[in-house]
Amino acid sequence: NALGLQLTDQLAAIAKAPWRELGLADLGNPDRVLQRQIERWLEVRRATPIRELPLIETLGQWLLEHLPQEAPVGVVHGDYHLDNTLCSAESPDLLAVIDWEMASIGDPLTDLGLFLMFWGPRRVEPPGFAHVQAVTRTRSAPSRRELARRWSATTGIPIDNLDYYMCFAFWRLAAIVEGAYGLFVEGKVDTPYARGLEYDVPALLLEATAAAEGDW
Repeated sequence: NALGLQLTDQLAAIAKAPWRELGLADLGNPDRVLQRQIERWLEVRRATPIRELPLIETLGQWLLEHLPQEAPVGVVHGDYHLDNTLCSAESPDLLAVIDWEMASIGDPLTDLGLFLMFWGPRRVEPPGFAHVQAVTRTRSAPSRRELARRWSATTGIPIDNLDYYMCFAFWRLAAIVEGAYGLFVEGKVDTPYARGLEYDVPALLLEATAAAEGDW
């Protein structure tokens, strides 16, 4: 529970970091960042279809049609979740956030959606990537909505449209890792991770559908 609150507070601090003063203005282009990512992964999946997954196209179009009219701008880690942190082995203390290679200047709500995506109870059983952050699915863990409200109160960024960002997080991951499943189908890789994508990707798309409807 303590780590969940610390992760939320740290993500809020990242979102509100004074990126211009830190010399990070060239780290990325926040203009139309959501639209560009959605269009990019739709194009990739259309160009390299692996199996029938109509929800990739359906949800991708829904995301384009419901793009937020306005979006905040700040530092985005790009892959922020419990598994990309270092914590004390002796006490519930967050020591460091790691794996910054996807960091950019963009929409901090995408980080919040991704952080919450694997947190707590999931809407599909077994969930996609069931092993990831399973520790957060204990009954007493803070809920996604509790952490979201805490992040919003700290950053001052409204979360009225968080259904959208949760859907985007699940959909984007599904669209990306479907490429790894393609490598498995082609016989180029054979690992438990790649084999598991046969189930994990459709499960993520079902969770994206639920999130779009406010069920997260």
